[in-house]
Amino acid sequence: MTEDRRIRRTQRLLHHALIELILERGYRNITIQEVSARADIGYRTFFRHYNSLDDLLLDVIQETLDELDRRLDLYRPESDLEGVLLHKSIGLFRFVQEREAIFRVLLLDDGVRFIIQPLLNRARSRAQAAIPPREDIPASIVANHLIISTLALLRWWLEFDLAYPPEEMGQFLLELIIRPLWSAISQS
Repeated sequence: MTEDRRIRRTQRLLHHALIELILERGYRNITIQEVSARADIGYRTFFRHYNSLDDLLLDVIQETLDELDRRLDLYRPESDLEGVLLHKSIGLFRFVQEREAIFRVLLLDDGVRFIIQPLLNRARSRAQAAIPPREDIPASIVANHLIISTLALLRWWLEFDLAYPPEEMGQFLLELIIRPLWSAISQS
């Protein structure tokens, strides 16, 4: 096994162990020793990869969000808005369903709130860049509304154990948040 493969394997084990333990006990109730033991790696090995649990959590979240960006390209403006936005909305909920454990940690564990603010700022910035300018409604307000409302809908879905399939949730996102928002910013 090459060095890179061993590094990736160890990091995957740590990622998985961290998420399991957070779901079981909450982020603020776990230690590096427990994560290392769950991953079946040495305590000192942890520090070859990460400086702290916060660094590990940031890596897990960043890797997940980077994959979401690659798969959906959420912030790219589209010409066939209706069809593409529905497709992206459904894709978002499918992705969250596939990574349910990570999103439960990110959106439902109060111990990781410190990580939310930089992620919100990044998402707001990217959304703001994709929003057409309008004189009477600042794009920063529109972007904030889009991001916060979408996260609230995702959080509700997780709290209610994915009560509806991704296809319906994508339609709800489109009908409740995206269409009204697009209508408001499209008016002259």
